[in-house]
Amino acid sequence: MNKTQTIRLVAKRVRKACEVFINSHECKRYDFYEQKDLACMCAVASDTLQKELKKHRIYAKFIEGKWFGDEDEWGYAHCWLEWKGYIIDITATQFGVGRKVIVTKSSLHYKRKSRQGKYRCRGWGLQQKPSKTLSKKIMFCA
Repeated sequence: MNKTQTIRLVAKRVRKACEVFINSHECKRYDFYEQKDLACMCAVASDTLQKELKKHRIYAKFIEGKWFGDEDEWGYAHCWLEWKGYIIDITATQFGVGRKVIVTKSSLHYKRKSRQGKYRCRGWGLQQKPSKTLSKKIMFCA
C-alpha cells in the first residue's frame, strides 16, 4: 500500500470517529456537538488526523487558512492538512462538499494564511482548540 492510500484509509477512519464523537455524551460541551457536517470541527479533526498519520510515519502539516466556494468572495476560516503537495481535508462537508474525505493535489477552494502558526485559529472558541486529550477521546470512538 502506498502512502496516499494509507492517508485515505486513516482519514476515513478518523472521519468516522469524528462522526461518532459528535453524537456522544462526551461531546455535549463542544461547538460541534451534533453537527452532522462536522462544522466547527476542522481544527480538532485535522489535529486528530495529523496525530494518526504520524503513527504511519506520514508527517502532514497543519494548515490554517480559508475555504472559498465557487462564487464566494470572502471565504470561511478553515483548517486542513498538507503533505507533499496534497490537501487532506475531512471536514469540507460543512461547506456543502459531498465527499467526506478529500485528498487532492490542488484545489481553488483552499487558500493558506500568509503566516502559519501552530493552532492559531483565533476567535473560534476554546471548544474548537485541538488537544491531545480531545484527540484521544475522538479516536476512542473509532
